[in-house]
Amino acid sequence: MQSRRRKQAVMAGVAVVATSVALAACSSSSSTSSASTGATASSGASSSSSASTSTASGTIKAAGSTFQTNFQQTAISAFKSVDPNITVDYDPVGSSTGRADLYSNTVLLAGSDSPVPSKEASKVPAGPTTCPA
Repeated sequence: MQSRRRKQAVMAGVAVVATSVALAACSSSSSTSSASTGATASSGASSSSSASTSTASGTIKAAGSTFQTNFQQTAISAFKSVDPNITVDYDPVGSSTGRADLYSNTVLLAGSDSPVPSKEASKVPAGPTTCPA
């Protein structure tokens, strides 16, 4: 049982980092700000003719499992070393509160000790399948 929870915690942390990277990638060509989704991001691209470098910045709000706190902080620290202009705030409020915050769009990411129950699956906000134009 403990091994299963550890695997779920690792997968949730990987999802946080992967989603953060995807958000940063999507933010490379436009500026957005949205308080209602619990996340803000903005970016700008350099004007180098030989290579184009983009810098995303902003804050990603996340909440959820207290069990995952140490892992989340480690994953956030690793992400911060790759993209120091994006801040990820993880609030360890418990899995069900984190999921409720996700459903109400007050956070962009939610950590949970267990998969989303099937009766709650319809509450999960559908994110963009492609980066916005």
